[in-house]
Amino acid sequence: MALISPEVKESISVDSFTDSLADFLGKRKWIKGSESSTDRTTFQKPNVIHKAGDLPDFRTLSKKKKSSGREQLTNYTVDFFSKRSRVVKPISAVNGGKTLFTVAGIQAIDPILMSEEEAPEELMFILQPSIRLNDMDSVDGNKGFSTSFVNATTLRVNPTVDEHFEALDLWLEYLSSLGLFSRDITLIMDRDEPDWGKGPFKNIRIDIFYGDLQLGDAVFIYDFPQTTRPNLTVSDIGFGWERIAWAINKHDSYFDWVGPVRLSLFREDKLVDSIRTMTLMAAHNVVPSNKAQGYRFRQLSKVAAENSNFIDIEILVKFYHRFWKMFFDELIDPEECATNVRMEYNRNLVLKMDSNM
Repeated sequence: MALISPEVKESISVDSFTDSLADFLGKRKWIKGSESSTDRTTFQKPNVIHKAGDLPDFRTLSKKKKSSGREQLTNYTVDFFSKRSRVVKPISAVNGGKTLFTVAGIQAIDPILMSEEEAPEELMFILQPSIRLNDMDSVDGNKGFSTSFVNATTLRVNPTVDEHFEALDLWLEYLSSLGLFSRDITLIMDRDEPDWGKGPFKNIRIDIFYGDLQLGDAVFIYDFPQTTRPNLTVSDIGFGWERIAWAINKHDSYFDWVGPVRLSLFREDKLVDSIRTMTLMAAHNVVPSNKAQGYRFRQLSKVAAENSNFIDIEILVKFYHRFWKMFFDELIDPEECATNVRMEYNRNLVLKMDSNM
């Protein structure tokens, strides 16, 4: 693994990063702007300049004549990135480390970041099933919020700033190939100092919007703590897979593409989301309990029961099991998965009915 000297890392600043990004994008005819209220830097194509707080509804932007189905989009994406990077197998969505679940693609390189294992030098690509339960109450098909999703991510350890920009440019090329053209994309640069892993570190983040829909972000970490070697830089560019599909197809709701159509049309967002996430958990052999992952499984089951419309849960679970199987092959049998979800769902449904008597 190539190491970047401490002197080079010390020379990285927000100003120098911004100047380098402006130069890189300027050669590709992007225009630099700024938000006076937040002091954030923006980049847009010159055809239409919008303020970051007044971006157009993405559903009004031009649409491809043909919609992209789940398998079609998956196969195209893997083929695109396999020719330009090393495709990495996703890790389990149920994490045995510091988080209960895998919440982002960058956790696939935890052995490199946390255990300080050797890292490959090339760009890596991963489609990582992920679960985030911090904002369960925010699930909303109109806003694109769900508790489980696929995090499409490129990762590179110890890249130069230019290599990070080249990875960002690759994503813009990919999006354009899907009909999500750069003329409709806004890049908003910000910074923060997260504190996870081995302690606080610095990063510079570029939020990537298609119209008013945030698709993902490009994070350049340039001071990730290490104990046996110099601190690392990391290029971590991640997108919400379902959000990309939503942007392509421009359905009314995020869940229209997630499916099944019958439920999404009736805006059963919380029911769809909770069963979908329970399916991912159960497919990883999570069972109901009063602690850890099992407790979160029970929480989701309660949400599902509260929003029940007495549908056939087993059919729904098998539908979502097929979806998750496209990305992670090591799942339990769909019949067993469906049984486990149905039993806990029925238990909460009975409790709901008893409380209403």
